[in-house]
Amino acid sequence: MSFVAFIAKNAFARWTLIAIVVLLLVFLVGKALGKNKAFKPIKLPDNGQGIPVGWEPQMFALVTELFKVMDGLFTTSVDKENAWVRLNVLTNDQITAVYNEFNRQFGKKNKGTLTDWIADEKWTAIGSIQNQLVSRMKSIGLD
Repeated sequence: MSFVAFIAKNAFARWTLIAIVVLLLVFLVGKALGKNKAFKPIKLPDNGQGIPVGWEPQMFALVTELFKVMDGLFTTSVDKENAWVRLNVLTNDQITAVYNEFNRQFGKKNKGTLTDWIADEKWTAIGSIQNQLVSRMKSIGLD
């Protein structure tokens, strides 16, 4: 008996095949939609002139630190503030590079861009630079 004839005669096999096809289509469509929501890197405002040679390892460390202090349950407002101060003293090119890398690694956690993550933080230090940092990031096109 051929596969087609088996499916035609067996209702359970027919419904199983339909379910598999539907699940496969849902998976493929969902995967395609997820790719469309990936954050596109922002062009460096000073074309990379503000990034010192050999700075990349420090960038990756700061990206990881920012994620940990904003995603973790047991982080203090002082830890967040320290990470934000480290970000705020960078050049526009460096901030943009951190922004791009953060979004590449962690932007899929449904919290938006790095700017969104910082703006959404509720437990901050008194006199925090949070609003100043968010304003600066938006002023260089990092929404």
